[in-house]
Amino acid sequence: NGESGSFALRIVAYSSYLEAEGNTVVDPDYAELPDLAVLEFSSDSPDEETYPSLTIADESANYGDSIAMVGYPAPGSDPREAILSISTGIISATEHTLSSWGAGTFYQTDSAINGGNSGGPMVTNKGEVIGVVESKITYENIENIGYAVTSMTLRSFLADAGLTLAS
Repeated sequence: NGESGSFALRIVAYSSYLEAEGNTVVDPDYAELPDLAVLEFSSDSPDEETYPSLTIADESANYGDSIAMVGYPAPGSDPREAILSISTGIISATEHTLSSWGAGTFYQTDSAINGGNSGGPMVTNKGEVIGVVESKITYENIENIGYAVTSMTLRSFLADAGLTLAS
């Protein structure tokens, strides 16, 4: 309601970066599990000075670029009690595909990713969003290998939804 620091949102567009061969979706169930969504404020919106907007990068990140992941990796049962967490790292592999994850491109990072980080932004030291946190590798004895959907996949998603970014 603005006074409490919370704001009502509505979904503008949602979809998945599902894999298709020709006009056939490889895994039809995947289409029912959206990966990305665009939200907008449905009533009062936050003051831009207090809550500045993030910018989606229009260039790809490079190997070795410094990044930060923002999220709530250890949420409790009450989301209002979740603690914001920021972890830092680098891009350890640039845009690539993961065949079992659909048609989007991903950055690999050594930044710590935990449950609750998914959906949070991956940002540069300039404050630009270069990705959205997706997942981490969970194999035995492997640590700090995580993935984020690239800003190029985000831009493609927005274009497919008929949305444009504000300048």
